[in-house]
Amino acid sequence: MTSKERVLQAVKGLPCDRVPVLPLTRAVGVRAKGYRLSDAIADPALYVHSQIDLQKELGYDALWGLSGIDVAACAAGSEMVIPEDNPPHFVKHVLSDIGQVHGLAAINPEASPWFAGLCRIVSMLSGNNREIPVVAPFRLPFMTATDIRGASDLYRDLLRRPEEVLFLMELLVEPVLRLARGLREAGADLLWTPVPSANQDVMSRKSYERFVHPYHKRVLHKLREEGITVILHLCGNWGDRLDLVSREEAAVWHLDKEDLALVRNTYPEVALMGKVQTVKTLLLSTPEDVLEEARNNILDVQGRGFLLSGDCGLPPGTPLENLRALVKAAN
Repeated sequence: MTSKERVLQAVKGLPCDRVPVLPLTRAVGVRAKGYRLSDAIADPALYVHSQIDLQKELGYDALWGLSGIDVAACAAGSEMVIPEDNPPHFVKHVLSDIGQVHGLAAINPEASPWFAGLCRIVSMLSGNNREIPVVAPFRLPFMTATDIRGASDLYRDLLRRPEEVLFLMELLVEPVLRLARGLREAGADLLWTPVPSANQDVMSRKSYERFVHPYHKRVLHKLREEGITVILHLCGNWGDRLDLVSREEAAVWHLDKEDLALVRNTYPEVALMGKVQTVKTLLLSTPEDVLEEARNNILDVQGRGFLLSGDCGLPPGTPLENLRALVKAAN
């Protein structure tokens, strides 16, 4: 089997020759080449070569597009900075008051230079080797809303000015879909999206059901209808709302805190991804520890419908011998 065949079979819950391995190696690849993250963002060729070279060396099953760039928020007018060797972050949010949402111009993601830049990276990765799938990060409406308004202010708005938050969420559905389609047209085989801002650690189930679920469901349902496979990264604790997430129709859940065996038994129709600890095990432990935890993960899901990975993005200093152990566990 090629890596692409293996990954797509696993996503469908079909038999594979082995469990596919998809560590989030973006920062590791950049560091392994001796680049600063800012240099790799400024020059797509540096980023692309870092990812291709590391995948060839270690033999895992995917190439990752660049993450950390919220195209729709940038197109809306939020201001982002790129530190020398840390992920990008926003320093100014376009909505200093949620009431300004009614005057917000239509958000055109294609107008942002980041749209073309991210699509170019995906195209370059895809053109390298069509047997290796390309996974492109993007953001769902609520994550983009936090980048447009600011997370702390947005959480307060949920309580104080809910109708205007709902108005903002409605505005974001179409721009998010357009970005996802652009990445697919550029050559992405799968899309990956993190949702750290809507778990039970930061938001009640009731708020999730009102402000997040309907809009994520619309986006994910539409993408599934169009044949676009999405990996949903459930960062943090999600146990009290997984039933809602299951109705949103993402093909894969990339788990962080949830129990793999329990989720597999409760939601057998969903492919799962994870969940070796990125810091405690992959960064700080030994290859033997990685092997043990990874093999336990595989046993927890009965080896089917599963993509072996870390529980989140890998720190840049992750030892390569630990990633080799992750690949070895799948064999």
